[in-house]
Amino acid sequence: AKQQSVKLGGLLVPGQQSAFWEKAREQHTAWLDEENLDQAFRDSWPFDRTDNAYFSKNGLVLHYNVYHIAPYAMGQPELTIPYEKLDGIVRGKYLNP
Repeated sequence: AKQQSVKLGGLLVPGQQSAFWEKAREQHTAWLDEENLDQAFRDSWPFDRTDNAYFSKNGLVLHYNVYHIAPYAMGQPELTIPYEKLDGIVRGKYLNP
């Protein structure tokens, strides 16, 4: 409503940072499984955190630059954490606009 940016930490309920990053790690694993990537790829491109996030119709999207969690050929990966997995982790005012 205020048309201003909010840092990722400001979206989270205090004390829920670890829970949030665990959900993000789960989405990363699901993405690797969906792409059918082998163990060598997984070892070379492990999960990492990002501060780049935005809300979409499907959930909170974590946006990564090339070479962050995947090679250039895969573009800029995005991991989407569905809204139903964010209840109690993301402040309610951001989940219920």
